[in-house]
Amino acid sequence: MIANFSLAGSILSRNHGLATFVHELLEWSLVDETPKQPETEWLCIDVAGYKIINVYKPPRSRLTPTAISTFPRPSLYVGDFNCQHVNWGYNKTSSDGESLGSWTTSNNLGLFYNPKETASFFSRRWNAGTNPDLAFASFGQDSRLLDRRVLGNFPWSQHRPSLTTPPRLKVPAHSDPVKRRNFRKAGWKRFCLLTGEFVERLPPSDTPNIERAYQDFCESLVSATKQCIPRGRRKKEVRCWDKECETLYRSFIQVPVGTDSDRAASSLLSRLQQKKQERWKLSIPSTFRTLAARRGEQSTNLLAGLEAPLASAPSRKIPSPRNL
Repeated sequence: MIANFSLAGSILSRNHGLATFVHELLEWSLVDETPKQPETEWLCIDVAGYKIINVYKPPRSRLTPTAISTFPRPSLYVGDFNCQHVNWGYNKTSSDGESLGSWTTSNNLGLFYNPKETASFFSRRWNAGTNPDLAFASFGQDSRLLDRRVLGNFPWSQHRPSLTTPPRLKVPAHSDPVKRRNFRKAGWKRFCLLTGEFVERLPPSDTPNIERAYQDFCESLVSATKQCIPRGRRKKEVRCWDKECETLYRSFIQVPVGTDSDRAASSLLSRLQQKKQERWKLSIPSTFRTLAARRGEQSTNLLAGLEAPLASAPSRKIPSPRNL
């Protein structure tokens, strides 16, 4: 037995089987399970109004459209499906994978799969990873409130455990311990006024002490920068976080757990996604302008003879064994 967990249900078999454990602090009830000796085994429990279905399909059995019962939303289907499909990382789609894909589409189930994640199963015989362990949800728009990731290796097993949890709504980003200028919060109007006043006080261009004039100009520019462009380091920075996100986050904390909290969390995630898209659209044109400016500068330097073209590496012929 597992410490602090109670056995909610199990299906025994001579060759395989499945079991579902629930934390002792949660209230649960057994909803339904497959009949004895089925080709595909599943067990459904209810935890705080959420249907969780544990599924196991043996590799040699066939998956039929009615092998797994459907339950009202919100529900989560997890387990070892043993079905190959290109949608979850396989090179081909088998007949069972096609049946599972059609079943999930007809029941409006969302797949939790990230191609960047580690494979959920690692075969020591073939030294390759596959993804027979899957998770589907029927939460609709609220399904994005869940996050699934594959953990490390499990002792005495080729399967890797996976963890499905609600995402952290306020995740601080890692920042280097270096102070930087925040140009998004800079007071550009005041900066223009200060630099304009400094330019008017500079000596004329025919001054004999040009080095002193240049030093005064640099000091004036640095002084305007310190007054108008903040500089610092955020220890806990949440990217794209604004006042509206803070308001939505406070409303999410205040409402009780349930439909209202899920709706508030969904609104906050939508706002963060919108801000990230806006930040992306603003950064892409400036990136292309920078690249175009660098290419134009390189072309000008080449035409003016200020920069020599890159010399190509001389080709080296590999001597044949007869000449060795």
